Amino acid sequence: YCGTTYFILLKNVNPTQGTTQTFYINCPIPNSDNYEPNNSCSSATNLFPALYNTSYRNTISSYISTASDQDWYLIGLDGPGTLAINLSSLPANYDLELYGFNCLSQWIDGSYNTGQASEQIVYNYTTFASTYVYAKVYGNNNVYSSCDDYVLGINWTPTVSCTSPTASVNHPSGTSSVTMT
Repeated sequence: YCGTTYFILLKNVNPTQGTTQTFYINCPIPNSDNYEPNNSCSSATNLFPALYNTSYRNTISSYISTASDQDWYLIGLDGPGTLAINLSSLPANYDLELYGFNCLSQWIDGSYNTGQASEQIVYNYTTFASTYVYAKVYGNNNVYSSCDDYVLGINWTPTVSCTSPTASVNHPSGTSSVTMT
């Protein structure tokens, strides 16, 4: 159970000297993180694929469980649309960053509030193509909590723009205008 410290007692009895030594080992038990390993772009947890013109919401809970832990998430986009990423219920000062398809070489945005204030990134993807982006959660100045989780919410809203195109059609009887619906 996380938050509880278990002590293990070891006794070393030396019968020739008639002495006993007692050792206590402190064993805090961390929570299990179902999304590990996800400490880099190449091992990012896929939160959802790019689905053509489909709204999507996903909320997960996870941990920054060591000073060196980073949590990376892969998010599929089928544009254009708006991606909102919310990082909340923070046990410590965590930050949120968004990277493009080429990962670290393509920084898009970051949210760096202080303390336990929630983080948010809103990204307007304007291209008519599918792609992937990466969200990175990490502890500012290597803070972490293996007992208390954070909440990451993802919301993808595609921009649907349907207009009725008009085309000119050349026909042997003459040129006419056609509206497609």
